[in-house]
Amino acid sequence: MYLTTASGRAIDIQRITSDDVSILDIAHSLSNLCRFAGHTREFYSVAQHSVRVAMALPPELRLAGLLHDATEAYVVDLPRPIKTLLPDYKKLEARVWEAISFRFGVARFEHPLIKEMDNRALRTEWEELMRHPLPMEFKGLQRLQPEAPLPPKDAYKLFLLTFAQLSDTTLAHLEAAH
Repeated sequence: MYLTTASGRAIDIQRITSDDVSILDIAHSLSNLCRFAGHTREFYSVAQHSVRVAMALPPELRLAGLLHDATEAYVVDLPRPIKTLLPDYKKLEARVWEAISFRFGVARFEHPLIKEMDNRALRTEWEELMRHPLPMEFKGLQRLQPEAPLPPKDAYKLFLLTFAQLSDTTLAHLEAAH
């Protein structure tokens, strides 16, 4: 069974390698995936969330922060309560993360500060986007800077620009390598 990406790559998701991973596919997919499984007042992409997390981190963690949800480009975004019920999903996600981390030279295991900023972003985005009260487990976290949701095309560009800056490359180089 193969996953066909936006660039036309056919990936055996159970045997994904770093050669299968494309930053353009990641940016495309994450910019079209909505946070909170789409249960928001308005669209807010995983790509924009990823940039928000990255920019809240110290420079040495920003690239890993930008890519912390990159697996979702290949195995979609499942809400946390569902992920905990699916141990095989977690194994598959770990395999995909290994390919991504090798491809872009980021640590295989998430730094605690990235997790903290991810949770702070969750609190901020929940309050900005959801209709229901914030779950108790996130109430003690500080908020990140507010921001307006971007349409997918703008989130795609923002994600790629951020990646280019953090990886010391140019957009033209990214597109040529594709």
